[in-house]
Amino acid sequence: MILTIHAVAGAAVANQFQNKLIAWVLAFLSHFLLDAIPHREYSLENVKFGFRSREFWKLAIKILIDLISGFILIIIFTKQTSNLSQNLTGGFCALIPDGLSVLWIIIKNNNLRKFFGKQEIIRDNTKLINRFLQILENLLEKFYHNCHNNLHWLKNTPLFWGILSQVIILIISLYSLINW
Repeated sequence: MILTIHAVAGAAVANQFQNKLIAWVLAFLSHFLLDAIPHREYSLENVKFGFRSREFWKLAIKILIDLISGFILIIIFTKQTSNLSQNLTGGFCALIPDGLSVLWIIIKNNNLRKFFGKQEIIRDNTKLINRFLQILENLLEKFYHNCHNNLHWLKNTPLFWGILSQVIILIISLYSLINW
């Protein structure tokens, strides 16, 4: 799913609950439910080239437009303004799994050095930093492969159906923000 859909659906979930903690946890979990639905999305692999590459910035602009679109829709369609902060936070919580996936792509195989483009950022002789990054990489890899990536079970969804499923989810989510 693209980020706009996750954010708006997370906001719609959060909008249904008075208890903010429950709302945000369920918004987070909505990400996994939505990823189990056949859909299309853009690849995040260009993150690995680092912020000094043209490929990275093309992807960064696409992600930024996607993010801003989702949060603008949440702001426009949240009927009860008293729920706006809860809905925005719900939208953010629904994006956390993708954020963790991007972080994993950046740090796997020491790509953090390549990402920042400087050797000084992480020195080979700094054992504590290297150990922390190794633990973080292992945790993110387990999350990415065991939780997040496994839910993308239908990778080659035809373009029409992949887009249609997201449009339907977006319409239902926006309707939920307006009417409930």
